Amino acid sequence: MAEINTVPIFEGWNVWAVWQKKDLDFELDAVGLSRDRRLRLWTHEAADLSPSGIDFKGADVEILPGSPDLPVSHRKEEVAGPAMTLDGDAERRYVRFFNRGSQRNRPWPHDSNYVLDFMYDPRNSEAPEVTSPPPETTLGGAASAVGEGAAAVLKPIFQPTGIWIIAGAAAVVAVAVVVGKASR
Repeated sequence: MAEINTVPIFEGWNVWAVWQKKDLDFELDAVGLSRDRRLRLWTHEAADLSPSGIDFKGADVEILPGSPDLPVSHRKEEVAGPAMTLDGDAERRYVRFFNRGSQRNRPWPHDSNYVLDFMYDPRNSEAPEVTSPPPETTLGGAASAVGEGAAAVLKPIFQPTGIWIIAGAAAVVAVAVVVGKASR
């Protein structure tokens, strides 16, 4: 078999078998997130998916209960370069995601907590994992425009500068109330 170093992200459904460490490394931005949520986020980033509408990052990734009945397309053993291993016990998890964009190639995904073991070939298959309709967006297309507008208005408020402006305004009002009551 020819050596590879990328994984294709097919149009439509993609199904991956991913090794996930049982004892995930500490990551500050993952505090409070479940193992499932972290797997969804990692898959989302590894596949370079763009959220559709105002879906949350990772919402378009589903964790499957077991191995689907699909032919394997690419395996990590075929990847050129050093072996990709994890430094602890791991379990194989199965995920699927829907690529709404065109087919593209991504570097073979792996890090200290995850490694793509193999991917299934969704083409020419009648398996329900790859023939079901695409997932709906969380709130639908009509709500996405409203959500984007609200995000544009609220984002500056919750940036550090916006918080300081709000805090400063609150302090000015508090001082004015105290001075007003003291002058009575």
